[in-house]
Amino acid sequence: MILGFVGRGKGHDILIKAFNKISNKIPEAKLVIAGGIKDVSYLNYLKKLALPIKEKVIFTGYIPYELLPSCFASADIFVLPYLGGVHVSGPLHRALASGRVIIASESPIVKEVIKHNYNGILIKPEINELANKIVELYENKELRNKLSYNARKFAEEFLDWDKIAKQTIKIYEEILGR
Repeated sequence: MILGFVGRGKGHDILIKAFNKISNKIPEAKLVIAGGIKDVSYLNYLKKLALPIKEKVIFTGYIPYELLPSCFASADIFVLPYLGGVHVSGPLHRALASGRVIIASESPIVKEVIKHNYNGILIKPEINELANKIVELYENKELRNKLSYNARKFAEEFLDWDKIAKQTIKIYEEILGR
């Protein structure tokens, strides 16, 4: 699954091509591309790429906030194959909090959150590397369980708003000399 606005630079095309390479190895797998559309011509390009495996690729469009938990719960692997610089990713944080297994591009901002082989897998956004990692995770239940557990643990430790607020207050108090 990939979630977030569908647009150029987010690697949807790489994910579709990678999934196409491995769809015969994992016949029961489905690729869910969820998110609002800003560029209809790009969506049409993605749908054309998905034609050889169209029965295995689902374009959902925008997912309302209240449906996100069930959407994440239904995904085995969450993928963010971003192609360039990215900002802090809400979907990435939600995937961590839901304990999803994550494959993401090794951009500096993602590396602040994902520790390779601890709470996710970091990749170069390349078709073969992504395809290989998806198959590796599919075949290795122990690794999937470890990454899933550590993703949730990381979110509880570092992405909890109460903890973040307390840390922020502590920093301000230290600066103000209290």
